[in-house]
Amino acid sequence: MVITNEVSAEDIKATNSHTVAEALAYVPGIRVSTGRKNQPMIQIHGMDQVHVLVLIDGVPYYETKYGSLDLNEIPVDNVARIEVTKGAASVLYGPNAFMGVVNIITKKPTEKPSVDATVEGGPHGTNRESVSHGMKVGMFSYWLSYSHQGSAGWRLSDDFEPVVGTIVRKPGKTTTAILEDGGYRNNSDYKSDAFWAKVGIDPSPGSEYYLNFHYITKEKGDPSSLFGGQIFTSRPAFSSVFDRIPKYDDWGIDLSGQQKVFDQLTFKGKLFYHNHVDDYTSYSDQFYKNEIAISRYEDYNLGGSLIGDFRPVQWNVIRLAFNYRGDSHKQRDDVYLPFAPSFSYTGSVGLENEFNLVKNLSVVIGASYD
Repeated sequence: MVITNEVSAEDIKATNSHTVAEALAYVPGIRVSTGRKNQPMIQIHGMDQVHVLVLIDGVPYYETKYGSLDLNEIPVDNVARIEVTKGAASVLYGPNAFMGVVNIITKKPTEKPSVDATVEGGPHGTNRESVSHGMKVGMFSYWLSYSHQGSAGWRLSDDFEPVVGTIVRKPGKTTTAILEDGGYRNNSDYKSDAFWAKVGIDPSPGSEYYLNFHYITKEKGDPSSLFGGQIFTSRPAFSSVFDRIPKYDDWGIDLSGQQKVFDQLTFKGKLFYHNHVDDYTSYSDQFYKNEIAISRYEDYNLGGSLIGDFRPVQWNVIRLAFNYRGDSHKQRDDVYLPFAPSFSYTGSVGLENEFNLVKNLSVVIGASYD
């Protein structure tokens, strides 16, 4: 059984959500928690984000090795709606949709030109500014959006009680210390800037072609575990307890098109490229003064999809989909080391038949090969 929820722009505004992760926290069946690298992790019916396919306008959004990215990077100013599918997703999406799909649909311009601006401030250096503009003239349209958000940290509960953590240094001795004394969480600061652009044409009813671009840059702290961790000081050095992420950048570009051939047949296609880089700086002390290593991940994925939608009768739709993508991953443990590269290809074909029996009830039969 598949359950579908839609989070509209009005829903996002009503919950005062600022990012996609915050908006998803209000969807039934989804749990949002904060994990490593100070980033939100979503779960659908208890299954981790690596089993959920996250899309932006139908384009996969993920980091190659661990399968997920920080959804707090994506501001909601540019979001028209979020479509959430829980359960067995359509075979048309391709692989990695075991527990569901989250498709983030960005805004399109309207006939009436629009300009929106927001400025917000809060305690402990929390700030958020955004501006967007879009318009449509005839068949041509564009949408531009920029946002900035940042904070010096988030506040712990007034009931928080400090605990003694254990720091294990290899080589070296084991020490103990209180790594968090309450108030605002140590090393939980962040700042992020995001730019989005959409340019396109709608030459005829049922047909459209758009070029989408986004660039997101983020710097953030990563709060240490209250109970401590390990620090390896010999080369290659690494700390699992004291670290920061000074660079967490994404950019992507995609070309999407929809062409109505005749009333019963429509084709939809996408070509995309997505690039992600993040640095992980390790420290040997809880004051984040003594830097011991900078590891880096460099990822990109590129590919495309083509879906044919044929409706022989009003109550029946037959869809055929082809998906392909290549994933590149490079990583190094420190700046003096070479990158270790890897690359993989994934292709899939899916066939689906949807029978619309009555209002709000459909039966879908599908099969795919990856």
